[in-house]
Amino acid sequence: MCVGALAGAAGLGAAAVACGRRRSERVPSLGRWIAGAGSGCVKDLAVHLGGEYVENAPNAGIVPTLDVLEGPGCIPDRVDPLVREFYEHTGRFAFDVEPRWRPGTRLGNLLYRVLVARPLSRADVPMNQREAQRGVRGRIHTVNLPDHQLRGWLRAHSDTGEPFHVGIYTTYRQSGRGYVGVGFPLPRGAFTATLVPLTREDGGLTLTSESALAHPGHHLTYEDPGTGGLITKPVKRLSERLDVYVRNGGLEADHFFEFFGVPFLHLHYRMRRK
Repeated sequence: MCVGALAGAAGLGAAAVACGRRRSERVPSLGRWIAGAGSGCVKDLAVHLGGEYVENAPNAGIVPTLDVLEGPGCIPDRVDPLVREFYEHTGRFAFDVEPRWRPGTRLGNLLYRVLVARPLSRADVPMNQREAQRGVRGRIHTVNLPDHQLRGWLRAHSDTGEPFHVGIYTTYRQSGRGYVGVGFPLPRGAFTATLVPLTREDGGLTLTSESALAHPGHHLTYEDPGTGGLITKPVKRLSERLDVYVRNGGLEADHFFEFFGVPFLHLHYRMRRK
């Protein structure tokens, strides 16, 4: 099983990690970066990898260009220019988010945000409409390496500037197809997603883990307390889909999450240029 998101986020390329307990010889040192990651984790990662760090990179996006994602089902030339601009120049946009939780699932997110997300500035999600109305602004920090570039998307509340979400984004190609990898640092580990891009008939772009291909999916990596190495295992039955599209001249997005086929969260975004 290829854990493209973890490998890309660590700057290691596409490393093969079998389901279970197979370890990559170059991965264990990543545990020290993951353990100390916070709102400054992108800079820490640059130091760890020996890359050039650019804070708040002007005009940067979560992908360098949509052209690197071209492949079966993804034709970048058919993507609406506004959608392309969002992906290639994400830092230009601010956005509002409306959370729509499935009844009975909000308690789990509340525990997660209290124990993990807020203390460590990790991936937090608004609980209700009042929180969502605070607005969100994002900054893109880049790590330039000899063979590729990592992009850290730091999201903060518009009213206070307090960061609440950080993700490490990368792209890679395998067998004539492009993929997007996203890594989210966790204490002594990381959660990663590998998503396949698909162009929509309306000019939008979908990133999804729902695929029969080997690469897309989610993985949890954690440090082995005995050896200090990292163990990577798939998170089965979890799926997500992100649709970015233009509606009535405005840019919107829907982010859906399911577990065992049951939807538990739908995030609706409205994006605008700053």
